[in-house]
Parts: sequence; C-alpha cells; structure tokens
Amino acid sequence: MIALESYPVADAWFSGKPLDDTAHMLIEPHVHVLEQANMVFLRGRDRELMIDTGMGIVPIVPLTQAAQ
Repeated sequence: MIALESYPVADAWFSGKPLDDTAHMLIEPHVHVLEQANMVFLRGRDRELMIDTGMGIVPIVPLTQAAQ
C-alpha cells in the first residue's frame, strides 16, 4: 500500500464570485493560470450541481457543504 503524504497548501485555496442567485464560479488561484479550472456551483430547489471539481489538491466537498 502506498502512503499518501500531506503537503501544506494555502488556507484559502478556492476563490469565487456569484454569477447570479443560483450560480457561483470558483477557481483555485494558487494553481497556474494555464491549468486552472473554472468550476461552477449551481444551487437548485431540490439539489446542487458542481460542474468540474478542480485539481483535487484540496477537497471541495467541505466548501459546498458550507454553502448549503
């Protein structure tokens, strides 16, 4: 079994802005601009949808749970 190491990363890994009442665009500002993903978090009446989950360096689930 391979042991996974933990490396220090920035405290505020994600940055974002609202697009409208139900959509937010998120980026990972500490990732090189050529590799950054434009993530979109959509909040619906019954469910939420995340389009793209980024590089996977920092878990995004806690951020989406905090937005509920």
